[in-house]
Amino acid sequence: MAHITPYLPKDAVVIAKQWAKDHNMPVFVLAYDHNDDPKLHIPSCKNCSGSEVVFLRLIKAGPYKNNGSLKDISTWYDGDGQYGKGWYIVDRTLAFECPACKGKPYEPGPVAVRMPIDITAVLSKKV
Repeated sequence: MAHITPYLPKDAVVIAKQWAKDHNMPVFVLAYDHNDDPKLHIPSCKNCSGSEVVFLRLIKAGPYKNNGSLKDISTWYDGDGQYGKGWYIVDRTLAFECPACKGKPYEPGPVAVRMPIDITAVLSKKV
């Protein structure tokens, strides 16, 4: 199983950098798990795993020990040097056309499993 963190279009990078700066909160990109078994693999975009979009999660609060209330969407993050381990409350999830395949579908595509990855540290570097 390979974990793929998709690269983002420039407008997504701008939004992520501004959110992190204004809110002092992480921004998560939803990464994809690819099954490397050649018997199960169906060719698809290596950036979006055939979903045709890449996602950002803008975080408004956290980390917490519990996943919050039913009215909020939360996501788990294992932590890094900048942001702690725990549950984070999602303000909103934004979808962007995949910059690799330009949203052109592959027929058929594999099922993608999305997981949060903090891209705030990556975005702090010059693009």
